[in-house]
Amino acid sequence: QVREFQGSTGLTGLIRSNGVVLSPSWQLLTLDFTCVGSGSTIDFQVVDFPLIAGETFQVDDISVYNLSSTVGVGDVLTGLEPMKPRLAPSPLHTQSSLTFLTTKNGRLEVGLFDLGGRRVRELLNDSESFAGVHRLTIDGRGEHGEALPSGMYFYRVQAVEGAVSGRFIIAR
Repeated sequence: QVREFQGSTGLTGLIRSNGVVLSPSWQLLTLDFTCVGSGSTIDFQVVDFPLIAGETFQVDDISVYNLSSTVGVGDVLTGLEPMKPRLAPSPLHTQSSLTFLTTKNGRLEVGLFDLGGRRVRELLNDSESFAGVHRLTIDGRGEHGEALPSGMYFYRVQAVEGAVSGRFIIAR
């Protein structure tokens, strides 16, 4: 869980990652968080609901990346604005990444549509998505894994902040 504070005042609600089932092997857990204040602090907390008394776990290698100024962490996200998606590379030959920023927790849906407005693929349907940077892979395949033919398509991102859509071309 992560929460941002300015002094003792909470600036954001509690942001929770997806839950994991503890196991003897290491598990990667990521959480994207977008700060809303300047000069604020971020509190990080691990919450465990033990199945047996005396259960322990180890947290190791916590990394925090400032994506507004860091170059070289995945894609360059400099200048990413809320609800203004980027699709790269474009046109899509084998796969592209749709990257966008949300500022509020809540429902998040992303779908792909053909020229007739028919949904050809649901990329994401999350009732409790986190606020932050989202990166989805578009691989040029339809809902059932079939290769979509070359042509123009649309994506639609529906979040708490509203909806935004854009177009892209599949060029095989």
